[in-house]
Amino acid sequence: MLCSLANAHGVRSANALPNLSPGWSEAAAACVERKTHQTTAKDASRTMRLMAAAFIASGARALMMKVSIAKSCRVSCIMWGYLWCAQCTSIGPPLFAMILCISLLDACGGGSSSPPHATGWAQNVGAGPSPRWTHAAVLDPARQNAVVFGGFGGGTEVWFFSFPTRSWNRVDAPNGPSSRGSPAAVSDPNRDRMVVVGGITSVPSDEVWAFSFAAQTWSQLPKGPSPRFDMGVATDGTYAWFYGGFLAGLQATDELWQFDLASDTWALLPQSQVRPSPRSNMGIGFNAGSLYIVGGHDATGLTLGTWRYQFSSQAWTQLSPTGIAGAGAHFASATDRTCNVLFLAGGDHDDNIDVKTTDMFSFSQPSFVRLPTTTDFSPSRRHSVLVLEPQSHTLMLFGGIHDPSQLLGDTWLFRPDTCPQ
Repeated sequence: MLCSLANAHGVRSANALPNLSPGWSEAAAACVERKTHQTTAKDASRTMRLMAAAFIASGARALMMKVSIAKSCRVSCIMWGYLWCAQCTSIGPPLFAMILCISLLDACGGGSSSPPHATGWAQNVGAGPSPRWTHAAVLDPARQNAVVFGGFGGGTEVWFFSFPTRSWNRVDAPNGPSSRGSPAAVSDPNRDRMVVVGGITSVPSDEVWAFSFAAQTWSQLPKGPSPRFDMGVATDGTYAWFYGGFLAGLQATDELWQFDLASDTWALLPQSQVRPSPRSNMGIGFNAGSLYIVGGHDATGLTLGTWRYQFSSQAWTQLSPTGIAGAGAHFASATDRTCNVLFLAGGDHDDNIDVKTTDMFSFSQPSFVRLPTTTDFSPSRRHSVLVLEPQSHTLMLFGGIHDPSQLLGDTWLFRPDTCPQ
C-alpha cells in the first residue's frame, strides 16, 4: 500500500517512505574580571560613553536584525557582548553591564537564526523534528505554539514549535495513535486540544483522536468517515469540516463531513449536483460562512479549479479568480482571518515540478497574488505544513519532500508587517 501511495505522490524511491515507528540554547558567557589597566576610571568612563553613542547612532541593532545568516548573527553578538561586558563591569555598575549584554543578545533575537521579516522567508536554525512529509500541523493559540504530528519520517511523538522563542520541543505522549502519514488535523481552542482524523499506516485509518495541549495526553473520539487519508480540513471554531481524500485503493472521494467540536458528533453534509470532482491534497480554508478549495488531484492527475461551498444553501459554486496559483496540488495552506486571505506555500504540478513560491488567495475578491519576497524558502517542496500565528502575524513552514525523494526537516519563518496587497 505504501508503494502505491509513493507512486500516487510521484516519489521515485522507496527511501522516501521511512519506517513509521521510531535553539540555540547556549547561555551568554560570563563577563571576565578586568585586569589592571593604565587608563584611569574617568578616561575609561568617557570612552565608554562615546562608544555607546556611536553604537546606538550607527543603528547596529537594526543591521543585526537584518542579518540573514544565523552564524554571523551569533558571532556578532558574542564579539560585541564580550567587549562591552569586559569594559562595563570594570568601570560601571553591574546592572549597566547586564542591560547592555541583554540588549545585544536581543538584537540577534535570542535564538539560533535571524528573525522573520517582511521581505522574505528566513530559515530558523536549531534542533527540531526529523525530516518528514505528509505530516499535520495546527496552532495552539493560547501558548503560541505550532503543533506537529505524524508524517512519513516521523513517529508517534508530538512536536511543539514556540513562536516567541523560535524553538522546538518534543513530547512523547503514551497511549496515542500509531505513527501514520497524511492525517488531517484541526485545532480546537475552546477545548484546548488538537483533533486528528484518519491517515494511513499500512492501510487507511478511520480513527479519531484528541490531543490535549495542557495535559499533553491522547484520548480517542467517536469515529465518523470511513478509512481515508489526504483530506482537506478547515474550521470556524465551532465545527470542523473534512473534505475529499483517498479511500482504500487510491479512490478519491468528494464527501464533505462536519464534526461538531462541542459534542464530538459527525454528520455527512449534502452537496449540490454541481460540485468539484473527487480530489485530495487541495488548498482549503473557511471564510464568512463558506468553505473554499483550491486545486488538488485524484489518482490520475490534477483536479484544477477553485470552488466555494456555502453552508447556508449547501451548494457549490465554481469561482473564476484572477491570477493563477503557483502550483496545482500538495500546497501547505493557512488562513489569515485578519487579512482575509488563504496563504498557499510550495506544492507541485501533479507530483512534478515542485515550487518554492508563496501565493495568497483573496476571499473577498477571488484572486491569486504572488507574495513578493526577496528570499524564498529553499529547496522547493510539496507536502509541507504551514501555520500562522496571529499575535505576531508570523508564518511557519516546516518539512516536506523535494523532488524526487529528498525528505526535508527545515523550518522557515515569514512575518508580513501588514496585510499583503
